Amino acid sequence: MAEAGRIPLRARAVFTALALLALALTVVRVPCSLPAPGWWLAALAVPVLARYPLVVLRHASGYEIGLDPVVVLFLAFAEPRHAALLWALSTTVAQGTTERGPWVRCFNAADSVLAGLAALAVAHLCDPGANPSGVLGVVTAALAGTTYYAVDYALSAVAVAVLGRAPLRSALWDETAPVMLASAGGCASLGYLGALVLHQDAAAFPLVLVPLVTVVYAGHAFSGVEDERLRFQALFTAARAQHAARDSREVLASAVEAGEHALGNSDVRIVSERPDGGIASPLGQGGPWLAASPKGTATRVYQDDDVDVLDLLATLTGDSLSRLALVSELEQLATVDGLTGLANGAALARALREAGPGAAVLFIDLDGFKAVNDEHGHDAGDALLRAVAHRLRRSVRTGDLVARPGGDEFVVLLPEADGPTAEGLAARVVTDLARPVSVGGSTVAVGASVGVAVGGGDLVRRADIAMYAAKRAGKDRYARCTDEMHRQHMEARDLPEQLRGAGERGELVLHYQPIVDLALGRVDGVEALIRWQHPTRGLLAPDAFIPQAEESGVVDELTAWVLQRAVADGAALHAAAGRQVSISINVPAAALVRGVLLDELRHGSREDVQLILEVTETTLAEPAAVPVLEEFRRRGVRIALDDFGTGHSSLAALRLLPVDIIKLDRAFTADLPGDPRAGHLIRSVGSLASALDKPLVVEGIEGADQLAELQRLGVVLGQGFLLARPAPLAQVLPLVAPGATVRGLRQPPLTASSASAPSPAQVP
Repeated sequence: MAEAGRIPLRARAVFTALALLALALTVVRVPCSLPAPGWWLAALAVPVLARYPLVVLRHASGYEIGLDPVVVLFLAFAEPRHAALLWALSTTVAQGTTERGPWVRCFNAADSVLAGLAALAVAHLCDPGANPSGVLGVVTAALAGTTYYAVDYALSAVAVAVLGRAPLRSALWDETAPVMLASAGGCASLGYLGALVLHQDAAAFPLVLVPLVTVVYAGHAFSGVEDERLRFQALFTAARAQHAARDSREVLASAVEAGEHALGNSDVRIVSERPDGGIASPLGQGGPWLAASPKGTATRVYQDDDVDVLDLLATLTGDSLSRLALVSELEQLATVDGLTGLANGAALARALREAGPGAAVLFIDLDGFKAVNDEHGHDAGDALLRAVAHRLRRSVRTGDLVARPGGDEFVVLLPEADGPTAEGLAARVVTDLARPVSVGGSTVAVGASVGVAVGGGDLVRRADIAMYAAKRAGKDRYARCTDEMHRQHMEARDLPEQLRGAGERGELVLHYQPIVDLALGRVDGVEALIRWQHPTRGLLAPDAFIPQAEESGVVDELTAWVLQRAVADGAALHAAAGRQVSISINVPAAALVRGVLLDELRHGSREDVQLILEVTETTLAEPAAVPVLEEFRRRGVRIALDDFGTGHSSLAALRLLPVDIIKLDRAFTADLPGDPRAGHLIRSVGSLASALDKPLVVEGIEGADQLAELQRLGVVLGQGFLLARPAPLAQVLPLVAPGATVRGLRQPPLTASSASAPSPAQVP
């Protein structure tokens, strides 16, 4: 057996007792005379044969069968008188020179001596004459050989039991015992064969050495080849299993399995520290150890090849563990937001897939974050995001997931929450995030708009819808997504696709609002305002679909249609008025820069139509817009600056920009006539327009007192509901007829939606 750890005190006592018993029995059997010198040479075969055991069932439990007992049977017949002495001395030398611990060598020597003496005693009892010939000799040899291996096996089982490595019952018998005993008996029979040849014809005795040497050599060679095959197979299997392993537990399990397969007859295990016995290799620096020790009643000694294969397996396993650790780190990086340490979008998506039907989501968007970035820099913005993340962690419950998908947006996933619970948490988040934050030496205050969605599918989308509702309601608050809110969002989402081709299907119409000469009451021009005759929702005003059209790019198609329709209607206006009546159309910046109108104007312009393009100050701020507007002017199209006074145009810029007409925003007329300052501002703008030789149109005239005040201020052109509401072309044509006036005329609204004053941001 091989020493696998510290020898317990009881094992030492048993080993000592066996050694003393072996010594006593040897002394009793020693005769008065010494054997001839030639027999001492025969005894030297024991240490040699002990070095080359046969391995039986290596792939299973791997018993090693020593060939030194061959000498026992040989001596039992060839030199029975001195057999006990020769065997005891030779086997003690053989076991004493092995590379094992002292207590193990003590036991192995006692074990071999006692087994040999028992075999010699059985041989003497069966055949006192020690005649190998005949049936008696064969029976004697068989019984003696069986006795040797039975005693050796039993003593080894006792040793395993007292060492605490296995219960005595299981150590005394396992499934490989019959195969081992049969193999051992066959090998030991070579000793009987040698004695028989020596007895019959001493000259032929050297021939007996041929099968013995052949068995030793062939067995050793085969064992080496089989060892290499098993080791390669075990390492290959381990490499494949570890490559497919999903966690460290599977890697370590494959290492243990491969180690037991490669070493055979070994208990392979993962230990935290290097054990005292057996062999072991570290799984990386500072990591656990892969250790191996003999299994059960095994009596094997680990060779250099065993150490090498264990080292290689440990290296392979250590690399696999490092790979898994790296994969785990990369997975963490892939699921964690690097700035805040919160879960990122990927982790949130996975958590949402695993969430149950009772989950809820808070969608949080910071109010005023862009201003912090612009005024204090990106470092301050990052510090603010980290502070917000810290507050959110403290606000949520244990088990809630806080994620930052990107930018200044955060999402909280509540695995289980009803409506009141989710709304209560949303209110707490709004309160916590409303407190000022110190970043970069400055104190900043940003609120948060929070959307809440509870139960059902598309939690994040629905919470996002509610978040925008909270922003529209004034920010720094929360809103919960309702069925109606979701329905409206879905309708708005589908609008761009429904808008495509609406002009070709005849669903788009233009209404015209007159621009009136306030002194004469005559229509000087009209502004074209688009309407959509929706198949199911009726006539829609621009505010119901233009924002979605601008986001989706469909606004280009709408703008082109408006220009085509306005040019066509311009001929009818010219014919009805007997003079030129200008048509103003609102142009979004994107369509202007992309050249949509230039292409349409090239194919559909008419000399009897005076076009005016209304653009906002924001559009004029686009560098690419100015060259396009100048090209329009070269083609006879005039440019009107719409909503003047609401942007950032300077007087110097107004002088240089390609603008022909100024339209004063309705905000200036709203306070007339009660606020004198409003009148002073209008008078100043009028003087400015006159100085620049640019006509002024005042918007938003809705009351007679406003009209009277504007006339008193000298305003020439005006537009508003008091004068005329937007109406279809057929209703506008009589207003432009010769001699017609529209002062104070009100046209009834077509629908509640179209009755609202058109917003410049909503009218193309």
